[in-house]
Amino acid sequence: MMNNKRFHNENGVTLIEVLAALMLASVVIGVLTMSFMSINHEWSSSTNKYNDDVQARMALHRISDDLTDSVEAYVIADEVRYAPGKGNYKTIKFENNSLILYDYLAPRLSEPGTYTNGRILASNVHSAPTVSYNGDSNYEGTINNGGLFELTIPFLYSSPKIQGNVTEFPKDYNISVKLFRGE
Repeated sequence: MMNNKRFHNENGVTLIEVLAALMLASVVIGVLTMSFMSINHEWSSSTNKYNDDVQARMALHRISDDLTDSVEAYVIADEVRYAPGKGNYKTIKFENNSLILYDYLAPRLSEPGTYTNGRILASNVHSAPTVSYNGDSNYEGTINNGGLFELTIPFLYSSPKIQGNVTEFPKDYNISVKLFRGE
C-alpha cells in the first residue's frame, strides 16, 4: 500500500507543467525586453534630435552675434565672410557637412586669402547656407553697412529605426541679420 501511495502523490509538478511555465515566462520576458529596447531607442533618438537642435541654435546664435557686430559681409558659393573689427576678418565656411568658423587673412573680404584657426560651429549641415538680400534668394556679393539679409542653413537629421533603416529629415534654420552701421 505504501508503495502505491508514493506513485499517486499529486503534490509535485509534471514535466508538461514545467515546460508550459517556461514557455509562458519566455514570452513575458521577450515582450518586456522588446518594450525596453523600443523605449530606450526612442529615448536615444529624441535625445540625439534635441542635441542636434541645440547645436544648430547655438551655431545660429553665434553667427547672428558675429554678423550683427560686422560692418561688411561678402557672400560666395559656400561661405560668408565678414568683418567684425578693423582688419579682422572671419568666415563661416561649409565643408564636409559642417559649418566651420575660420579667421580669414586677406587684404579685403572679396580677395583670396588664408583660412586659419578653424572651429566647427555645427555638423549635420545638409548643404551650403544661402543668403537672401534685396529680393535675391541666392545672393552672392558684398553687403555693406546697415544691410539687412536673411541667412538660411539647411540641416539634415537622421533617426535610425529599430528595424535597421534610417529616416532622414531636413530642417532649415533662418536668421535675419542687420549689419552694424559703421562710419
